[in-house]
Amino acid sequence: MKKLKKLETSIDNYTKCIRNLQTKESELKGKIDLRTEYIEKLQKDINSDVIYTNAETNYKKKLIEIIVYKNTLKDICTYYNAIDQAIIKFHNLKMEEINISIKNLWRRVYNSPDIDYIYIKSDIQKPNNDKLIQRRSYNYRVVMVKNNCELDMRGRCSSGQKVLCSIIIRLALAESFSVKCGILALDEPTTNLDKSNSRNLAALIANIVELRKETSTFQLILITHDTYFVDALSQYGLTDCFYKISRDENVSSIGNLI
Repeated sequence: MKKLKKLETSIDNYTKCIRNLQTKESELKGKIDLRTEYIEKLQKDINSDVIYTNAETNYKKKLIEIIVYKNTLKDICTYYNAIDQAIIKFHNLKMEEINISIKNLWRRVYNSPDIDYIYIKSDIQKPNNDKLIQRRSYNYRVVMVKNNCELDMRGRCSSGQKVLCSIIIRLALAESFSVKCGILALDEPTTNLDKSNSRNLAALIANIVELRKETSTFQLILITHDTYFVDALSQYGLTDCFYKISRDENVSSIGNLI
C-alpha cells in the first residue's frame, strides 16, 4: 500500500510539472506568434515604403560620410595646432626683434643712470576651456630694468620718461612692421610737460633724428602749440622752418611757412 501511495504521489507531481510546462509552452508560442506577426509587419513596411527601399545602401553611404568627417576633423585639429604653434613662434621672434630695437634706442638716447633699458613683456593668456577655436590673447606691459632687476614702468615713471618710452616703442614698431614706411607723427608731445622736460624732449628727439637721418624713408611729423618746444627744436638744428596753421575769418585753415 505504501508503495502504491508513493507511486500515486509521484504521478501527481509529474502531472503538475507537465501541465506547467504545457502552460509555459502555450505562452511562449503566443509570444513567438506576436513577434512573428510584428516582424512580418515590419518587413512588409520596409518593402512597401520608399524610404526603406534603399536602406542598406543609404546606411553604408552615411557611415562613409561619418568616417570622412571624423578624419577631416582630426586633420583640422592637427593643422590648427600647427598653425597655432607657428603663430606663437612668429610672435616670439617679432617681440624679440622689437625689444632689441627698444633696448638699443633707449641706451643711445636716454642719458640718466636710473634706468638701464626698457622692453615690452608679453604674457599669453591660456584659454579657459579646450574648445578647438579659441582666440589667443596677450597682455603687454612695459618693464624697466636696472641692474638686472625688473619693475613695471606703469605708474613708476616721470612724464618725460613716459613720452620718451612711447616714442621709442613707436619707432621700434615702425622698424619691425613698416620697413618701407618710416613715418612717425607726434601730436602734442609736450602736453603736461614743463619747460625743462620740453627741452629735454627736444634733445631726445634730436638724438633720435640723428640716429635715423641716414634712413631715406624716415620722416618725423610734429604737431604742437608749444612755441617754446619749437624754439628748442630749432636750436638743435632739426629744422630751418615750420608751418604755422591758423584760421581766417571764414574759419578756413591757412598754412604759413615760417
